[in-house]
Amino acid sequence: MAYVIERASRAGTRYVGVYRAANGKYKSAGTYDSHERAYEVAEDEERHARGFLEETSTVTSSTASMRTTSGPPSLLARSNAPLSPAFAPVSAGMT
Repeated sequence: MAYVIERASRAGTRYVGVYRAANGKYKSAGTYDSHERAYEVAEDEERHARGFLEETSTVTSSTASMRTTSGPPSLLARSNAPLSPAFAPVSAGMT
């Protein structure tokens, strides 16, 4: 459940919106000038965290990302690829 923490500072009162994340831990949704805005953002974040778990699963998200990948491998992907046989190091003792 979302809630707001009131914090006093030299500049005046500020409000921290807090929400419960998908993993059960409480997280800050940010610090705002008004209580209403802090609560609104915290509720939105909590709703997003709950919806994210309901809408995706490990299989769905990994399958979708593989399907949407197209084009040649990036430079980083090519640099991490194993060497092709033509460029592989020669092992000692081979003739």
